[in-house]
Amino acid sequence: MQIEVGDIDEAIRQSIENGAQIVRGKMEFDDFYLAYLVDPVGISFGLIQYK
Repeated sequence: MQIEVGDIDEAIRQSIENGAQIVRGKMEFDDFYLAYLVDPVGISFGLIQYK
């Protein structure tokens, strides 16, 4: 599952504050930024911000 966000840095910060852990930190691609996290119950999710 990927969630589109307006500010990936803020979304990562809020996710960590709510118990998520980073699996793969913020990565930059040509048209977007992407990060993968896992929530406190083990559900993996991606955050994507288009440029």
